[in-house]
Amino acid sequence: MFAKPFIGSIECGDGVYGMARDSSRLGVVATSGALGEVAVHDIPTRQPLLNIPNAHHGIVSSLTFSHTAKSNRGDSRLLSAGVDKSVKMWDANYSTDAGDNAGFIDEDVAEKHSQKPLRVWSANAGINSITHNRLHPTFATASNAIQLWEEARTEPIETYKWGHDNISALKFSPTEHSIMAAAGSDRSVSLWDTRVNGGSIGRIMTPFKMNDLSFNPILPTLLLTAGEDHNLYTWDIRNLGNGALQIYKDHVAAVTTCDWSPTGQQIASGGWDRTVRVFDKNHGRSSDCYHTKRMQRLMNVQFSLDSKYILTGSDDGNLRMWKSRASDKIGQIDGRERDKMNYRDSLRQRWGGVGEVRKVERRRNTPKAIRNASSAKKTMVDAQRAKEENIRTHTKAGQAKPKSEKKRAVNIIQYAFEYLNCACYRRTTMAASSQLPSLNELINKNLKRGRELFYADLDLDLSAETGVNEAGNKAKLASKIADEYTAAQNLPPSLAAQAGPRGKKTRKADGAEAGEVSQPTQRAIEGSTQQDAHDSLILHKSFPKGASGVRSGSESASMSAPSTSASTTRLSQQLINLKTQTQAKPDYHPQWKLMRVISGHLGWVRCAAVEPDNNWFATGAGDRVIKIWDMASGELKLSLTGHISTVRGLAISNRHPYLFSCGEDKLVKCWDLEANKVIRHYHGHLSGVYSMAVHPTLDLLVTSGRDSVARVWDMRTKAPVHVLAGHKGTVGCVATQDSDPQIITGSMDSTVKLWDLAAGKAMTTLTHHKKSVRSLAVHPTEYSFASGSAGGNNIKKWKCPEGQFVHNFSGHDSIINSLAVNPDGVLFSGADNGSMTFWDYKTGLPFQSMSDIPQPGSLDAEAGIFCSTFDQTGSRLITGCADKTIKMYKEV
Repeated sequence: MFAKPFIGSIECGDGVYGMARDSSRLGVVATSGALGEVAVHDIPTRQPLLNIPNAHHGIVSSLTFSHTAKSNRGDSRLLSAGVDKSVKMWDANYSTDAGDNAGFIDEDVAEKHSQKPLRVWSANAGINSITHNRLHPTFATASNAIQLWEEARTEPIETYKWGHDNISALKFSPTEHSIMAAAGSDRSVSLWDTRVNGGSIGRIMTPFKMNDLSFNPILPTLLLTAGEDHNLYTWDIRNLGNGALQIYKDHVAAVTTCDWSPTGQQIASGGWDRTVRVFDKNHGRSSDCYHTKRMQRLMNVQFSLDSKYILTGSDDGNLRMWKSRASDKIGQIDGRERDKMNYRDSLRQRWGGVGEVRKVERRRNTPKAIRNASSAKKTMVDAQRAKEENIRTHTKAGQAKPKSEKKRAVNIIQYAFEYLNCACYRRTTMAASSQLPSLNELINKNLKRGRELFYADLDLDLSAETGVNEAGNKAKLASKIADEYTAAQNLPPSLAAQAGPRGKKTRKADGAEAGEVSQPTQRAIEGSTQQDAHDSLILHKSFPKGASGVRSGSESASMSAPSTSASTTRLSQQLINLKTQTQAKPDYHPQWKLMRVISGHLGWVRCAAVEPDNNWFATGAGDRVIKIWDMASGELKLSLTGHISTVRGLAISNRHPYLFSCGEDKLVKCWDLEANKVIRHYHGHLSGVYSMAVHPTLDLLVTSGRDSVARVWDMRTKAPVHVLAGHKGTVGCVATQDSDPQIITGSMDSTVKLWDLAAGKAMTTLTHHKKSVRSLAVHPTEYSFASGSAGGNNIKKWKCPEGQFVHNFSGHDSIINSLAVNPDGVLFSGADNGSMTFWDYKTGLPFQSMSDIPQPGSLDAEAGIFCSTFDQTGSRLITGCADKTIKMYKEV
């Protein structure tokens, strides 16, 4: 907050319009101005190494260093390009005698010292940008076209055009030396490959013009652009059409320049708002804002080679030096100072989520004009966001909804040819794929399409032209249908005999029909004895006893043909009813995807709970710490310490500002969220406490653990109300609801018990599970619940209050550690091996399965889900994982 990042400045004449750092010398930077001057500066001494007053006629728009050719005194040569349509090469190591005028060359002395350009190239138009290949002695210039030059030739070896009006920025990739990126004044961002015939790989059109761009030096597939819409964008050049990866905001005017730090972790930018913004790669808001009273609009920003300093050039004619980290000390640092700085950083990291600390850390003093502009921009952005949200909410099905901001960054995608996975990074020859389709191929394709469209009714055989074998496709389809449905196409013989003849055949007389049926089939239909009738035909258990048409011997003797016909009718009706009952149609549910990964715990995340107002959620882990996180941003708000062992359960009261926690240390604590401290302890458990739940309407707390009992507490007086005993193993999960059974417990003895709260006794014991019951989930609106265990058919749905079994959730054959259900009828199950399944709660059918992905640095065995809960809206899912992270999922 009180750091002073500004170091000093160097006067450079009339504006700094071009800047380039020398990659072979740490403190050497070249600048150019509006009057044609070019200068090379030594930053540590702030002395000029070279100063050429009239290097060009007019503005020198861009500079770059070349290190592929050797000069007499070193390997640095400077290339300058200007609006006078020329590119000139200078010996950047030239300097005169030491002193105050070291390196200065005026117009009269320049000829005497023979400081003339080593080479001169003439372009076809005024040059806006120049970039040099780091590996080869080639460079490229950008004007109304892209021209590729070799240092040994005076004419361009390639000229690339794609309908650009003008190209404002051009950069070579730092690792793939044949790849270039360009930003045009027609709002385009394009990629070019010097190995490809025609050069162009692809182009996207953005809503606003991009003024500058830069490749990440560590991850060269990341491209950074600075736009007229006050934002910066990062793109994956392998998939430009998928939209921006990250948007960096905080500028209040057009961003004119940007640069990556050599470490690839920081971004510096400047613009017409006269401020320098420093961003972290993974955060869309600036970490620092630099400004001075005299500094005008910024034209160039660059990091030093050691990433410790930032150099800026503005149109007030000054080259300024800043610290990339405002609080860093310049000069040597002894051991005590370094320990102090490390301790300060650890404190900031630990307490940075606390409201006041975060407020102080993020506070930056900005000029009043910038502050007012930021406030006005925030108002407009909030209004636009609210408008889009209203449109998205009230848009009818089938109509287009507003796109996300990252998707809106791309308007049009244009590709010269299919360039999957950025084949330029495969280092393979591209002669075959680089050619555009010929005109004859396009004409033939259009003619075939027209014949198929307009002559489809004339039975013309177009398979030879279209390459589609219609007869083969029909045969293939018939074969697949036969393989899939042959077994279900006809009824079994006994059922077919009962149903009678089908098709166009007329019903025969009863005697003739009986005569044509074989003797075994006749016995199966009528049944000579009770035993034969029982063995002749096996129907579904849901059929009525009279539906099968099976009769005893005495009944069959007196049975007439019309009664058999009636039985056949009842049998057919039961088949129809059974078919109708088994065709369950699940509700539609959108897919879920990973939204955010939150790190902060140092142990397995074992429990999670969401606040009733949906503003924050709490998690407990094996590091004995309870952490409270902001629901919207995922930032840490508070850490609560007090447990001496793993925190296994959390619950938040919807009636009081209380948070309850339990752990393997046998402790049950009540935290006052207004004072952020423990106000009550509940003593009574004889071993670790594994689960807890708060009654939704009464001031009661229910806990359970390894002592095989569940205990009911009065949360205000700490008095034990009931000890619910009856389980023979650890009670691993407990749930409550406002109507009987008000308490449900699941145990390691493979049983689920429903309890009468008033009597303190078990109402029902459910023994359907084969292995330990580890999780329970009560539906928020439907009078039912689900239980999960290990083994086959390990998730079951039950109906309250009697605990009637409804159906299984089949398909997730793992150890189910956690279940969660939302009001929309989505049941989530998380397993010990990291597998996750989303179910339709009504029908028990899965609609999505995925796996937990351990974060880098975790073992493969740490892919596991320990806890899960939906937020109060049911649109976000929070999971606690074995890789010590919290993952949030949302609907697509």
